[in-house]
Amino acid sequence: MVELLYGANDFARIADREIREGRAVSLRFHGWRRPFVHRLLARYAEYDRLSQRGTPPRPVSLGLAWRILLAPTLFGLVHQARSSGMGLVVRDTGTTLEVRLEPSNSAPHRDGREASHSGRSSSAPARGRER
Repeated sequence: MVELLYGANDFARIADREIREGRAVSLRFHGWRRPFVHRLLARYAEYDRLSQRGTPPRPVSLGLAWRILLAPTLFGLVHQARSSGMGLVVRDTGTTLEVRLEPSNSAPHRDGREASHSGRSSSAPARGRER
């Protein structure tokens, strides 16, 4: 796992490469960024929870969109990791905030088709296959 300080030289390039190769990445936040990023990720978690039940309310979606504009690099990395099947773990120690993007067996952000084909065989024939 690579540990990177958010805002360090080339941290986004390094994190991007590690995520593409399927390796875990840890981002650390200090100072004024720690509570700011913690609130951003709390809003993201609320949006994610509501979107699993259906379409989230418009104020939640717009609130998250405005906050993503304040930290585009972080949310770009989070989106890339979640799209690759990685999980997001947040730890707040009081002085630092650690955001870990790590591979997981159960990707929480898969769409219905991928979730239905993960490891379970179906007795129904696949579309396009002749019997």
